[in-house]
Amino acid sequence: MSGALCIRYGRTLLLLCKKCGGTVRAPAPAFPALERPAALPPPAGSRPVPAAPTAGREIPVPQGLRFSAYRPAAFFAPARDVKAAASPRPPNFHGPIGKTAGQVYQTDVPDKRKARRLEQLFSEIGLEPLETTVAQDASGRVTATVCVPRLSFTADELKVITDEVSTLCRRTFAPAQCIHSGTVTKLLFRERPRFAVDCAVCALPAGGDISADAIQAFPDETGHFHAVLCDGMGTGKAAAVGGVLAASLTKELLHAGFESASTARLVNIALALKSDDESAVALDALSIDLYTGDAVLYKAGAAASFLLRDGKAAVYSGDTLPIGILGSVTGRRELLCLSPGDTAVLVSDGALAPGASWLRAQLVAHADDAPQKLADAVARAAREKQQDMPDDVTVMALRLRAVE
Repeated sequence: MSGALCIRYGRTLLLLCKKCGGTVRAPAPAFPALERPAALPPPAGSRPVPAAPTAGREIPVPQGLRFSAYRPAAFFAPARDVKAAASPRPPNFHGPIGKTAGQVYQTDVPDKRKARRLEQLFSEIGLEPLETTVAQDASGRVTATVCVPRLSFTADELKVITDEVSTLCRRTFAPAQCIHSGTVTKLLFRERPRFAVDCAVCALPAGGDISADAIQAFPDETGHFHAVLCDGMGTGKAAAVGGVLAASLTKELLHAGFESASTARLVNIALALKSDDESAVALDALSIDLYTGDAVLYKAGAAASFLLRDGKAAVYSGDTLPIGILGSVTGRRELLCLSPGDTAVLVSDGALAPGASWLRAQLVAHADDAPQKLADAVARAAREKQQDMPDDVTVMALRLRAVE
């Protein structure tokens, strides 16, 4: 037997088991004189069901009561059916969140031996650490953190400390990041990426100062560089709203750790909820791993992209639809392997107006130019080729280089 607390809500009795935390709902008596509900046959194998208790009185409840006939039929429904009925969310929303939730709970592997050595190092230089950690992630990259009482460090001091920590951990760290919080200063050491990206953009609106092409280019804390080009369908302010919204959301989601396909699905939902009017946006997203040079190119209704290498231009395109017009996303994911000197080029459909072959020849002709010069020359040449129907022209050039 286990104790239970009985609480009455109108015509319903709620039985709460103190031992196991289980709850059972039972119909309350219709009149105070009636202390027992109608007798019902108990399920096979269960103990006899006691009479309904008086509200507020503590009584012993058999373990089998939770399976008795007093339990409402809804409690016998499978958990997934009850949850689905109670959560009228768009089905496309659960997948991206679920994947990211799994990534959040992937913990790094701590290295306690190096953490103790790091603590000893800071003690020897007169900085008694409050906390030290050294951990390795799934990609084999090491991150070290040291918390000390609040202090200010010069650039030279951080360089010396970083060199010492790099020698101790046998890794090459980027200059330590100094984060102040209250009375504590945290020194964060991350491995220095092998590569860097030189990014250049040339954007030419169709008319006036407003372009429907929205651009985002940024590194994140995990050693990736992201480039986003969103082309709102049409020109002017109306098209610019969708493009800017899509680009801003894509940046936030990629920076938070979402992979490109999940990001596209979530942005698609946001565009659908923005207004009743259709808001179509072509999405180009390129994510480059600055440690390995591996890259992921995701396209949804976007114009062809190009990869310049050794004086040749490879074309990446596919039959996909823009986001914001359907309940699902039909995007395409390409895996690239970049080497120092390679240049990836993302363009809006306005740059392709003269034709893909023409644009490819222009890119090859300017392949040896600096990224900014390449983007300016190709974008202006494409604008000159446009005739009676000008369109926004955007060219984004990203060149990978080795970090010395």
